[in-house]
Amino acid sequence: MPEKLKIFVLSLLFAAGTAASPFLSGGGFLAPQGKNDLTVNLSYNQYTGSTDGNGIFSSFAPGVSRLDYSVLFDLKYGTGRESDMEIILPYHNLLYTAANGSTLSANGLGDLVVIGRSKTNVNKGQQGALVLGLGVKAPTGKSVFQLDPGGLATGTGTWDVGAVINMHELNSGFLLYTDLSWWYRFGFNAGKFNGLDISSIKAGETVVKYSPGTLLKYDVGAEFVMAKFLSLIGELNGEVYYDNKAEYLNSGSDALADLVARGLPDYTLQKSVKVKIITGAKIYLNERIALGAGVSIPVNLVNAYGNITWLAHLRFIF
Repeated sequence: MPEKLKIFVLSLLFAAGTAASPFLSGGGFLAPQGKNDLTVNLSYNQYTGSTDGNGIFSSFAPGVSRLDYSVLFDLKYGTGRESDMEIILPYHNLLYTAANGSTLSANGLGDLVVIGRSKTNVNKGQQGALVLGLGVKAPTGKSVFQLDPGGLATGTGTWDVGAVINMHELNSGFLLYTDLSWWYRFGFNAGKFNGLDISSIKAGETVVKYSPGTLLKYDVGAEFVMAKFLSLIGELNGEVYYDNKAEYLNSGSDALADLVARGLPDYTLQKSVKVKIITGAKIYLNERIALGAGVSIPVNLVNAYGNITWLAHLRFIF
């Protein structure tokens, strides 16, 4: 990288109010003290099929489709020189069309996540940083256990607590980002599933005890400055939902297979893996505003919908 461009990159990235970062990964950058750092990602996906527990993709039957418009709001506020508070809230607009022409839909908020982060003393000076955080997720979205007939889930229904690690480093002209988080999800009792009473799923039962598995999330990103206000972006992000359990409260017998059989292809009840590559570009209008666009391509899916996702990105610091 030419020395003048390298100096520009450093000034762009480490000056207060910088808007640098990939689409989803934030790295170890904290919001400037007393300022807001808002990222908005708009995603569009028209799914064409789903994968099974072996990762084998199957196209939807003729007439079946699913549209997913989502807006992810990520707001950070600088609570101190080396700390910030992050609020993440998605909004979903979902439409599922069955082969017979009937439709299911959802339009509303997803689950709210709040994370407190702090920069550690273990950092790499001007060219890198390590940030640790603790978070909680509230079930503000409607889960598959709360649905009315004709609805779709916008949340998991679980309270979660998590530990977060964020890092970034400037290396050979590339800005490298790493986000890693682990979430413990609390269970609950439910009297219905996918709009059905539990008694209609299993005679003699009225309540299911749901015990969700833990969740691992990771994101590795790279940004390369091509020109003064143009960067190329690459990210690898993934989610691993570990094994869940569900049992009928009265008999204690397994209920997971019965629930999956009565559900739509919404596989959060089963162990699932989602790994995608994101590629795109960002334009920096100034040190506070950045716009971007990209595409997210699945590379490994287990028990999940499959298709590419189109992304539009805005970041604004104020």
